[in-house]
Amino acid sequence: MNDPAPLAEDPAELIATPTPAPSREMVTMGFQSGAGFDQLQRVAKCFAASTMVPKEFVGNVANCIIALNMAQRLGRDPLMVMQSLFIVNGRPGWSAQFLIALFNDHGAFTPIRWRECGSLDDIDSMGAVAFTFDSQGECLESAEVNIAMAKAEGWFGKNGSKWPTMPRQMLRYRSATMLIKAFAPGIAFGLDIDE
Repeated sequence: MNDPAPLAEDPAELIATPTPAPSREMVTMGFQSGAGFDQLQRVAKCFAASTMVPKEFVGNVANCIIALNMAQRLGRDPLMVMQSLFIVNGRPGWSAQFLIALFNDHGAFTPIRWRECGSLDDIDSMGAVAFTFDSQGECLESAEVNIAMAKAEGWFGKNGSKWPTMPRQMLRYRSATMLIKAFAPGIAFGLDIDE
């Protein structure tokens, strides 16, 4: 007859110790490593297969990779970035609403406000100036944007343009982007602004 196995003196020894899971290194999605780039491509393929992204990204993994990189630099949601980007002659640009939101959310300046200019009797003189205050209380202003400028630059007559139907809104958008490009261009590139 076989003797039973002796009982463990310490009851804790009876509890099975789980085998630790193999350690996984944290992979940062991006261009810095092969594993990070593989992860970036996998995510880009998901976006490229979606119908919820603008046409510039549907079926275009390379454009999705670039947009994902931009989202990382800005610290913003990738879908929001893709929906706010537009491409003109191969160069990415931002919608005015997105730039204004980034600027107002940053905290280095007061939210953008506008001052209307010109005369209602002369449509070409109708304009707007965007302004803000920095942390020192200094008022920073955009150049004046008016309808005459919009016509001269070709914005007014462009196919599908909102300038003829929404001139005040378009004046605000254009003057705000001029303000941001003049005083805080790094915001659109995901760079910190020194207050």
